[in-house]
Amino acid sequence: GERLQLDILSMLYSTCELLSKSYKDGTSYEDFKVEIIMKFGIDTQISEATYNSSKPEVLCNLIYQEAYAAYHSKTQELAKRTLPIFRDLFNHRGNSVENIVVPFTDGRKGINVVAPLKKLLDEKSLELSRAIEKSVTLTIIDSLWKEHLRDMDDLKQSVQNAVLEQKDPLLIYKFEGFQLFKSLIAKVNDETLTFLYRAEIPVQKEDDVMESKQIRQPKQNYKENKAEAQSMLSSGDSQEVATEEPPKLEPIRSNKVANRNDKVSVQYLDGSVKRDVKFKTVEEDVLSNRCVLID
Repeated sequence: GERLQLDILSMLYSTCELLSKSYKDGTSYEDFKVEIIMKFGIDTQISEATYNSSKPEVLCNLIYQEAYAAYHSKTQELAKRTLPIFRDLFNHRGNSVENIVVPFTDGRKGINVVAPLKKLLDEKSLELSRAIEKSVTLTIIDSLWKEHLRDMDDLKQSVQNAVLEQKDPLLIYKFEGFQLFKSLIAKVNDETLTFLYRAEIPVQKEDDVMESKQIRQPKQNYKENKAEAQSMLSSGDSQEVATEEPPKLEPIRSNKVANRNDKVSVQYLDGSVKRDVKFKTVEEDVLSNRCVLID
């Protein structure tokens, strides 16, 4: 909801706090710098002397200030870089396009972000960054929560053996379950922040695209039967066929969305998700771009 930005900052502070405590326990300064780069993609300005002399809570605040400044700068740069594209799209198709889908990737996985076009036209608008935060948080929580449920099922099976050791299975289940939940929260925080700091709009250079297409182009089969050869010669277009450039590869598109009684999952602009509902119940929302199909 509207408090998501505060939750993101809480995730950031918790991650900085965990990092400062774990790395003050006998970890070298160089390992500390590498960890900052891996999590936030920044080269820390905290000196080795400051690192060695600071208490964990002081070090936590220093890391948080650097990480927050880097994230704020990244969101501003993203809005500035994408603004001309959104304005051009609005000028050409503003009357027919209400929401747009922007792909983002951290180099490992990709997420499509839905945002209203008109709100992206303001120079000071952070609508795109907020949309990224909603989509990323929802996707990561959904994925990790499924893993957590599987872990809890495995735990339920394993604690049955505690009876053989004359221990209470329920107490062990509660204790281990709480530890698993703490681990889940840490994973959510870590993966969410890692994606937000590394997220970029994938861009391909034209030369790279052409080269990729040429590599994937199948070999021509020059063996022809007599009838095919005569047909080509008699058509009078042999010169055109020989010099014609290979057609550009286009993605396969389908106009069919889903049958009215098919079960689908959709995501709305506010980040909410409806799962396993009949398509006819959300058909109007999909056609009016208030939500998008995700499954």
